[in-house]
Amino acid sequence: MRTAIALFCAVAVTAAGTDTNTQIDKLIAADTAFGDQFSRSLSMTLSYALIGAPTNDGDGDSAGAAYVFDYVTGQELMRVTPADIQPNDFFGWDVAGTGQRLFVSALNSGFGSNETGSVYVFNLFTGQQLGELVGSDIAEGDGFGLSIAASGSRLLIGAPTDNTPAEEAGSAYVFNAGTNQQLFKLTASDGTASDRFGTDVAVSGSLAVVGAPFADPLGSSSGAAYVFSATSGQQLQKLVPNDGAPQDWFGFAVAISGSLAVVGSPRDDDAGSISGSAYVFDAATGEQLHKLTASDASEGDGFGDSVAISGNLVVVGSGSSASPGSAYVFDAETGQELYKLIASDGENGDALGYQVAVIGNRTVCSALNHNGTGTAYVFDVTPCFADLNNDNTVDLTDLNIILGNFGNTTTNGDTNFDGVVDLADLNRVLNEFGTDCP
Repeated sequence: MRTAIALFCAVAVTAAGTDTNTQIDKLIAADTAFGDQFSRSLSMTLSYALIGAPTNDGDGDSAGAAYVFDYVTGQELMRVTPADIQPNDFFGWDVAGTGQRLFVSALNSGFGSNETGSVYVFNLFTGQQLGELVGSDIAEGDGFGLSIAASGSRLLIGAPTDNTPAEEAGSAYVFNAGTNQQLFKLTASDGTASDRFGTDVAVSGSLAVVGAPFADPLGSSSGAAYVFSATSGQQLQKLVPNDGAPQDWFGFAVAISGSLAVVGSPRDDDAGSISGSAYVFDAATGEQLHKLTASDASEGDGFGDSVAISGNLVVVGSGSSASPGSAYVFDAETGQELYKLIASDGENGDALGYQVAVIGNRTVCSALNHNGTGTAYVFDVTPCFADLNNDNTVDLTDLNIILGNFGNTTTNGDTNFDGVVDLADLNRVLNEFGTDCP
């Protein structure tokens, strides 16, 4: 077991236009060095944060490494590398976990001189290497492992520069996460050259989502995302936004929880060039439910570079390299923005929000360039809708706001965002009265 450097710092959480403070962990690996790209990839399980550092030099130039942290305590539990690691493997390019298994992709690994890419399998609790996965028909340059995701018994691996059915049309592979058996190869029913289907992948239960950000359904590189059955491999839906446009890159990032899918469109230009957006869909029906944008959106933000969802919480990264970066938390049911997350020690170029992950009330956000090494921040994002004056407690002041606005169509006191202050809002404050908020 290795000892992590666990730092604690104040982080601004913006809610309803008011800044408050909370404490979060700042995760840094014990052997992190300049240029490691620590947190270039990250994922979460119920207990752990999984973090990749693909240009770590501990086993040779850019051989890479992956780390397992306890995100509650901030403790680094393991540093993981495969037995056959080689320089320039970029091990840690992406990470995922489910049950007792940890999956780590090595984008440039391969057999002999062929840099096909592969995904290594480890025991999540012991670090024991259990296997190495490659697609049955994979070839050099396919980008196998550029993206990976796992849920339950399914592992999904993207290969966005696969030349099936056309040059760089892209593909994705479904494996049994317990047995390592390849089950299906997924391609878009209407895939064409340069779509790069498989740029990002996500899976939850029986549904899988695959992004193709350079597909052209609404103009050049407007982008698309596809929903598949993870049990049969059948394509179920093609997702495109209602207001998509050329060069939006819709599908650059994807996430799914249950039947709710989130798709990033980081080059959407509603608030200026590359301001970005994200969309929430019912993955089962293909219906668009919400379009998400940042309340303070501006040109160059790249909002939608990364997305994550757990239950009713959506997290969207805005990892612009021209600013410290940020992430935003939304209510998946209403589309309401809840918080903006920013690190108090952030500096321009940190790219906070380059990757995001969320489980329950915890989210982990990468700051890829922080201090030249990269780091990851852990936030508590427990919604506290009844704290109407943002003083971190539900008290008499909040109750008086409800009573003073009762029956009015106003946002001041509307805890459930239905447009009116009514009995539901009063009951929420009474039920949470006396509780502290993060």
